[in-house]
Amino acid sequence: PSVVAPPFAVRLADARGDGSGQAAGGVRPDAPADGHVATLSADVVPPASLPYAFTGVVPALAADGAHPDLALVAAHIGAPVALVWSRDRRGEFYEALLHEDGWIELADGSWFPEPDAAAEAVSASDTHVDGWSVWRLERPNGPTLTDLRDAARSFEG
Repeated sequence: PSVVAPPFAVRLADARGDGSGQAAGGVRPDAPADGHVATLSADVVPPASLPYAFTGVVPALAADGAHPDLALVAAHIGAPVALVWSRDRRGEFYEALLHEDGWIELADGSWFPEPDAAAEAVSASDTHVDGWSVWRLERPNGPTLTDLRDAARSFEG
């Protein structure tokens, strides 16, 4: 059977700098008890069509960058974080990844500098979608991007 990495399996930083994928102080928390960690050989190159979360290769992004408020929210969170949008009445559930620079990555590997465009793309909507109110942090009842933006603005003072 083939093993498929889960969507948005964020790579661990190689804090040691030796290619081990381990943090500076020890073994990865998900490593087996015997310490064996499977790794890909250096000659394995993932297809370019895979999202960043699978490849670690950052795509070329638009020169103007992410929406300033989204970049502010991402900076306050300080790490890549899952965004979810649950449309219960329609039975639809969408996931995305908010990167530290404020860009949103969808499961198909597409990147968006602002939440409205990401929400419209993921839902294939022909009409405007207010991404600030539909995307929530990590869970369907988590804070909206609007809540996070307001909190980040008040923190900035």
